[in-house]
Amino acid sequence: MPMTASTLSTELQKIANASSEAPVRAGWALAYTKYMRGSSVLGASPASDGVLAGARSAMDSALVGISAPQVISLPAAKLIVAAVKAYWGAALLAGATVWVTVPPLVPTPFTLPVAFLNANAELAVAQALAAVFTANVAGSLPKATCYNAIAAVIHSRE
Repeated sequence: MPMTASTLSTELQKIANASSEAPVRAGWALAYTKYMRGSSVLGASPASDGVLAGARSAMDSALVGISAPQVISLPAAKLIVAAVKAYWGAALLAGATVWVTVPPLVPTPFTLPVAFLNANAELAVAQALAAVFTANVAGSLPKATCYNAIAAVIHSRE
């Protein structure tokens, strides 16, 4: 099963409203892990929650401050971009465990998504997310519509 924007959106929609930041960070990390579990190489998806635990923890840590009140959307968007990058960084370290099977299925070269290869590309993703956040709030859009738009930006960069 390939990673899909709809999987990411569905999982993000499961994040419950909370009065503290920790459940929000944990919710994002869990949602992204479920999204990544859909990754596959030549149709094989050997990733497990245990193998991706370090990546999940990295994302959670990178999201510290996500609940802080912001005048503009860009700081929160930058945190999400940093969190996705942290997740991928940790997942790549576990790559041999995650994507190597018998026979070997590791793609060559195995790198971060292009959106995380330079600061300009990362900023472009953050700006796209910030625009979505602003539109979601300004339009008072339903939860599903909001998360569909967020997931579309993130997924298009994978």
